[in-house]
Amino acid sequence: MTRKFLRPLVAALMLLVPGVSQTIAADGGLVVEAVLDTASYGLASGFGSIWSMQGKDLLRIDAGDNSITKIPIPESRGGIRSIAIGEDAVWLPDGDQDGGEGTIFKIDPATNAIVLTIHAPLILGEGTIGVGAGSIWIMTVGKGKAWLARYSAENGAEQAQIPLRPAGLSVLFAHDAVWVSGSYKNEVYRIDPTTNTLAATIKVPGGPRQLAASADAVWVQCPGSGDLIHRIDPATNEVVASIKTDTGIDTFASLTAGGGTVWATYHEGYLLQIDPATNAIVNRYEGGEVAGYNILHANGSLWLSGYGSTITRIAPPAP
Repeated sequence: MTRKFLRPLVAALMLLVPGVSQTIAADGGLVVEAVLDTASYGLASGFGSIWSMQGKDLLRIDAGDNSITKIPIPESRGGIRSIAIGEDAVWLPDGDQDGGEGTIFKIDPATNAIVLTIHAPLILGEGTIGVGAGSIWIMTVGKGKAWLARYSAENGAEQAQIPLRPAGLSVLFAHDAVWVSGSYKNEVYRIDPTTNTLAATIKVPGGPRQLAASADAVWVQCPGSGDLIHRIDPATNEVVASIKTDTGIDTFASLTAGGGTVWATYHEGYLLQIDPATNAIVNRYEGGEVAGYNILHANGSLWLSGYGSTITRIAPPAP
């Protein structure tokens, strides 16, 4: 594993023109392609664009030239915590600050218009939304109960309520299944979308929170027990690898998979690269310049957002 410190990068980043792709060599081998001068939260990729939220505006970033189109979401409560792509649309879950109320917005990427709103009692936090099998999947709560709600992607009708207690945090649709992290019981739940039933309960130590999927695995970030990243084999529903990050951080990280590698970013200032062939951390970058609340691998680049006032586009090294 290579440990790299990127603090000298700050001055160089300031030279980049926002919205225009430029390339500079960064200390430690990272290449910063562009820095977009805009604060945002959440990252998703689809329809030739990168999507992120800034207040009550949805940002659509052209992956070709890094230009930004702002799409107003005037009915937003300002609690949009994640973005999902699927079923030919962009999805925004927007929760009330006190929890128990919320709205899911469906955006048509052809027109950048809101074409459907779904009212749902959303759970606040870093929870995410899954999209697949003709539906959207999200954790909801009410009257002391928590459940995974399934809504039609076409008309927003509620199709199922799947009890999960305690409440899960992150929801992911991958490998023809729905995955939910349950940090309070050190479990990850697998839901069968054909029957709307719990298909497997997987013990995952360390308080599982964030989820990501690669071609043959589900990756789980666990901030407890020294911060672990676990690999689940969807063919067996078993944890097949546990990777100790040695960050000493007990908060959540953001995960992404793509380009034959897995990445994790921590807003405390760590960026880790994992080689799925060996289940080992092969590169470790440290410094505020690689800190972020959200990370995404898309269009041949790494995208970092949610820390400071920029979105950073990086050319990732090979594993």
